[in-house]
Amino acid sequence: MEIIYGIHKAEGGLIRTIQEVKKERIKKISLSGDFTLYTKDCLEELEGEVRKKRWLNSKIDEFYDKEKVQSPGVSSEDFLKAMKVEE
Repeated sequence: MEIIYGIHKAEGGLIRTIQEVKKERIKKISLSGDFTLYTKDCLEELEGEVRKKRWLNSKIDEFYDKEKVQSPGVSSEDFLKAMKVEE
């Protein structure tokens, strides 16, 4: 098990991540920072969406589209950068 700490400054705020990773899969993740997400429960749902997934690029984009996430100044790509996901 590996613990990965990530941080990324997006236009809309700072994104911090703490991830427990095993065999290239996120077992646990915590997302925090001073960014804004609409709807209120989006952050917990996003954390759940990326757990145990491999292809995070498409999962986060799909989540943004499906849930109609609004995050002024913060894109799905910014979350990937904070999670240190290579494209």
